[in-house]
Amino acid sequence: SSLQSRKPVVVELFNCDSIQCLLRSIPIKELLDGMIINYEKLELKTDCLVKKYNIAKLPALLFFKDGKLIGKIEGYYDNSQKKELAKLIAKIVE
Repeated sequence: SSLQSRKPVVVELFNCDSIQCLLRSIPIKELLDGMIINYEKLELKTDCLVKKYNIAKLPALLFFKDGKLIGKIEGYYDNSQKKELAKLIAKIVE
């Protein structure tokens, strides 16, 4: 899978039960523009990933490099927090 990729991979986990999740989520792809990173969006239908990666809040961004989790960002960030989120992402993937 792309998790084994040499490039960092970010997986955005969300679930559709929360309409807020869809309405308020920052377009992550936009923030990753210009970064050498693979992006995948994954709808959670079961809890297994939540348990595996100890996720407290959705939506969540999981960052992987060489198949290993290197960081995660949990919870909502709205457009007013875009810069803050971009900084967090840069810190993880630098």
